[in-house]
Amino acid sequence: LEAAPLIATAIEKHPSLTTLMVEHNPILDAGAAAIASTLEHNRIKRLSLAFTGAADGACEMVARAIAAKSPLMDISICGNGVGSEGAENLARAIGMAGETGNLQHLRLSANQRITAAATCELARNLADSPLRSLELAGTNVNPHACSLFAASLPMSRLEVLDLASNHFGCEGAWSLAWSLPDCP
Repeated sequence: LEAAPLIATAIEKHPSLTTLMVEHNPILDAGAAAIASTLEHNRIKRLSLAFTGAADGACEMVARAIAAKSPLMDISICGNGVGSEGAENLARAIGMAGETGNLQHLRLSANQRITAAATCELARNLADSPLRSLELAGTNVNPHACSLFAASLPMSRLEVLDLASNHFGCEGAWSLAWSLPDCP
């Protein structure tokens, strides 16, 4: 944890670093947030904070970078303590950045504190985003979220939607199945 702010200081204005993978290091939310707070000022396009203890504070910093249209194209925050607040901040930032945003890959799988309401917010902001892949395995996606994803999919650029290990049942599956033929 104590090293994360040092890493953040070192990368903040690094002239050529485009990928940073710190996964499986226990930097916790404060460390992940410190690193993510640099995204508006550096050239990082790919960042993995998977299995680090990141939570809503890190998501808030990532969301600021997304809304500011930083170069960030690929973020993994899988297997952490991200809750609804963090997921909703990310969803709103994706919506604010719109089609001209840079984020193409968002990985939030295995964050069991994300509620169905937060996954619905992600679905609502999908249509006008540049996202190509969205991974939400094990994040409490419910039938209502599936219907929102189904409505957004035909208008989105999404190529990968990972909803594994969610319990949305037949109702959610039918919603998705009916929209897939309309997707490009």
